[in-house]
Amino acid sequence: MEFGAIFWMSVVLHSLMFPAFCAHLAHEKKADAFLWAILGFFFGIFALISAVGLPDKKVAEALHKLLGEVPEKKDSGGFWN
Repeated sequence: MEFGAIFWMSVVLHSLMFPAFCAHLAHEKKADAFLWAILGFFFGIFALISAVGLPDKKVAEALHKLLGEVPEKKDSGGFWN
């Protein structure tokens, strides 16, 4: 195989693999999967490392339920809320 074919195969693999992994991790952690797929497409391994570091909202909800606390919703009135 020539270098050009290997290069383009790796580009296509990169553009499919990282968005899929980032979206899957975000979905598992109850974050916005579409946003993380876009980040994975543009930033690749850096977005994947960031997605691994996302807080797991399932664990936080379970802890709040176990402790009997109700988490307060903060409304900052910002663009993303």
